[in-house]
Amino acid sequence: PELRGKAISLREKLGKDVNRAELTSVILEEMEKLYVSYMESEQGRHLIISEWKKLSGILNAKVKITVHDQTVEGLAVDVNGNGALLLRLNDGSTKKFFSGDVSMVEKL
Repeated sequence: PELRGKAISLREKLGKDVNRAELTSVILEEMEKLYVSYMESEQGRHLIISEWKKLSGILNAKVKITVHDQTVEGLAVDVNGNGALLLRLNDGSTKKFFSGDVSMVEKL
């Protein structure tokens, strides 16, 4: 119920059933290719991070990041070469986050 109005199923979007096992297999194969590219060369890392930034919906947005029991709010300004989200805090400092639950507060 909490996702109603926020999420849509592939069946709704495509108008047909999707085999979850086949979809999962394709996703995992693609992730493996990207991982190998990322690990094997600087060029691979650059291309993946560049694409990540282009597709990101949170860069240049105010976000909240929750890690364990701590929540931090700031402006998502970049993704660095190691995949960390760079968050500009209210005091002007920048903090790196490698993991956490991220939610958008406001898109600028």
